[in-house]
Amino acid sequence: LSRIWVSKRCRTRGTACLFVAHDLAVVAALCDRVAVLHKGGIVETGSTEAVCNAPQHAYTQQLLSAAGGKRGTVDAVPDAAVSAASREGMAKEPPTVSWP
Repeated sequence: LSRIWVSKRCRTRGTACLFVAHDLAVVAALCDRVAVLHKGGIVETGSTEAVCNAPQHAYTQQLLSAAGGKRGTVDAVPDAAVSAASREGMAKEPPTVSWP
């Protein structure tokens, strides 16, 4: 599962995707943009690269460290963390939802 796969699926279906996660390794692998929420409010937003490579808020820095990366570096997030989190349960097609 990758950013390209998610982007293609959204484009072909005319939809958007919202991922909610504490794991910035997954966010970095799947998303073009990120908003970091803390205590009910947005504390930082921007491109995934900008936010992960130059985190401004302490909570963003904590999330990045928890993902296994060195502060401020998306590239330091272990591939194993991204692979395990993004492949489990997300590789299958989502169910079709019908509205009445």
